[in-house]
This record gives sequence, structure tokens and C-alpha cells, in this order.
Amino acid sequence: MMRLISPLSAAGGMLALACTAGPAAAAPLTNGDFSAGFTGWSGQTIACGDVACTPGADVTTDLDPPPGAFTLNFDATSGAATIATSFLDNDVYSTSLRQLFDVDEIEGRNTGLALALDIDSTLTDPDTDLVIAQLTDPNGVLPAKDLLSGGPADITEYAGRSAEIYFEISDFFDGERDTLTVDNISVEQVPVPAPLVLLMAGLGLLAGRRRLSLQSAR
Repeated sequence: MMRLISPLSAAGGMLALACTAGPAAAAPLTNGDFSAGFTGWSGQTIACGDVACTPGADVTTDLDPPPGAFTLNFDATSGAATIATSFLDNDVYSTSLRQLFDVDEIEGRNTGLALALDIDSTLTDPDTDLVIAQLTDPNGVLPAKDLLSGGPADITEYAGRSAEIYFEISDFFDGERDTLTVDNISVEQVPVPAPLVLLMAGLGLLAGRRRLSLQSAR
């Protein structure tokens, strides 16, 4: 009999975990091309704890680094990193990968930061399966950056701060193998186009004038 899992309870728990503050980072992003396997990365698997996959009976395993005993769920032998569900083999219905790191300071004027990566996913049931790729602020101050499109994503507001890059693949109903593959993750200094700089300056000037007008009218 197929074991059913609640997508709302499981997804909610994983999303909350993704935004949970971790220990202070002390290094830039490392091993973004997975040439050293999963060195520098942490992983997690969630498996059903009983035949009925009763909520609250799940077995969660933290891996630092992966894969440990979970070679079905973490693979970097091809040079890229693939995380996968394996419900029919070992009851694992959710697998995640993360790294907490320090984002570079911006060097020079008219410069921004961009995060780039290669990403691809295979979902056997897109209506019920879940895939997440995002950059989050461990302190909960900055908004999360969705990375599912691959990027480059503008992460300039994260400059000089800690960040966590997080990937998750979860299968909730059909039990078939779902995969998420990522590679070539990097943070680069990029020039901000001059027209954008001028536009931002103009908007700031207009906002300042509006504040002065409001103050004069009081």
C-alpha cells in the first residue's frame, strides 16, 4: 500500500527549517563546483518512521558532510551535486543540502553582487512534489532569493552579511525518485549599468524632495 505524506505539514516544516538561523559563518562560499564532493556542505534526509508515515514519527538525519550512509540521496561523482528522494528504497521522502557562508563585501563604486548556478530538477508529479532553491538570511532580515531559474540573481543587499544557500527535493505521494542537480555555484562582483545607477539616484532625489514638500506643508 502506498504510504501518504501530508505535503502541507512536511513542506511547512522544511521551509521553517530553511529559514532558521544557524551558527555564525566564517568563510566565503566554498566548493561551489562540487569538485571536492560535498566538502563544506551540510545535508539532511527525512524518512517515514512507521508504515503509515504518521506525522511526528519521521526520522530526520543530519549529515555534515553528506552522504554518510545515504548514497542514494547524495551524489557528486559526476562533478555536479544531485540530491534525490528514495522512498521506495529506504523511506526517504525529503532530502536537502545547505551551506552557511559569508558574502563578499562590495569592492568599488557602481558594483553589485550576482549569484550564478546551474540547476535542473526532475519531478515525477509536479503537482505534489516540492523543489526549493533559495538564498536566505539566517537572521531573517533580508528577503529570500529564489534560485530555481538559475540566475544570475542579484544579491547585492547581502554584501558583507551571512547567508545560507538551500536546496530541497521532496516527494509526498507517488513514491517515485525525484532529483535536483546543482553545479557551478559562484558569487561574483558585477558592474551596475550606468543608467540603473542614474535611475536609482534620481529616485532617491525625488524621494528626498517629496519628504521636504511634506514637511513644508505641515
